[in-house]
Amino acid sequence: MSILLASELASGGGASDVPLGTVVAQRGDGTVDVSVQGGLMTRVPVVAGARCGVGDVVVVLRRSPSQVVVLGAVRSEPTDDPVRLGIDILWNLLPDGPAASPLAVQAISGSTWHPTRAQWDDAAVAQGRVFAGEAAAMGLWCYGSQLDSLRGATVTGCELDVVREDTGPPVDLWLAGHAHVQRPAGTPTWLTQAVPLGPVGSGQSTVSVPLALAQQLAAGTVRGLGLLAQGPAAKAVFAGGAGAPVSGRLSVEWE
Repeated sequence: MSILLASELASGGGASDVPLGTVVAQRGDGTVDVSVQGGLMTRVPVVAGARCGVGDVVVVLRRSPSQVVVLGAVRSEPTDDPVRLGIDILWNLLPDGPAASPLAVQAISGSTWHPTRAQWDDAAVAQGRVFAGEAAAMGLWCYGSQLDSLRGATVTGCELDVVREDTGPPVDLWLAGHAHVQRPAGTPTWLTQAVPLGPVGSGQSTVSVPLALAQQLAAGTVRGLGLLAQGPAAKAVFAGGAGAPVSGRLSVEWE
């Protein structure tokens, strides 16, 4: 979704695409939370005098790599049609880039590949030998194209939220990068070696993703994260699927 700036049309220059977003929360300090191009931008300032509410489609303008503002509502319902606004923008707009730092990204899917049965389980994200006599399970979180907005950014920090469902003792989370924007039909393709993080016990936990791996996510050389632990001692089952938005959620700080 985009708007066409009247000032650029009048000058004969090339039109810039400015993202539209949908307000998902309105705070009492003059800021709003906005969903933009699959990502969530939190506490975005609203230009003085502008009016918008939850559910409104708003114009989101980037004033610098780390500063964005909401100009105001342009429609009451989302649309893919360009909207021509008779306004002049006094600051320069950068090409499409990532949302405000940190960028929060929820997994679009969380699944487990069981190699012995060549079968997917879409209800959980597991690692290790979940079932006796079988090879180690491979858990996958996929993020679609949400991380594409980070191209060219330098990642300064990245955290992964997980929700462990089994009641076993704390274990390391063996995290690796894979090649998929959505769950593949068969065996997943892994692009990095697994690194141990944790240990992680039952319930919700947050772990720091290694910067090298997070930077690969931003660059697009890795498309998602998964679990590649080996052996029964590393067994762990984490929440997955559409009903578990917290497990697999990333928070990426960038500059």
